[in-house]
Amino acid sequence: MTNATIRHYYEHCPYFGAWPEDAADVLTTRAGSQSAGEVMQLQVKVRNGKISDVRIQIYGCGYAIAALAYVAEYCMGKRLSELIISAQEIADALQLPARKLHSTLVVESLLAQLTPPAL
Repeated sequence: MTNATIRHYYEHCPYFGAWPEDAADVLTTRAGSQSAGEVMQLQVKVRNGKISDVRIQIYGCGYAIAALAYVAEYCMGKRLSELIISAQEIADALQLPARKLHSTLVVESLLAQLTPPAL
């Protein structure tokens, strides 16, 4: 790990785990591939129009874990339409090395699956 922010999200994420996919009010997204070295799952529980809880599962490096944990925290309390953060913004917030930007692209694709299409 290269900095305290990455280390914090890697070591202290309270969102690890999963709910059954048929659980009420739960939306599940997946992205990545084992051949690329990262497989991620993001689940959000939506109550009263806002994300009330988040669960993540991941196979990947520490940078990928930190990026997904950061976004899990970012999601809390937001509406699905408010999930607007780019891969570069995630990388900047975590001060990720350029060679690890691909991790944030996978995370960005998870959020895109949750965001309702613009009308």
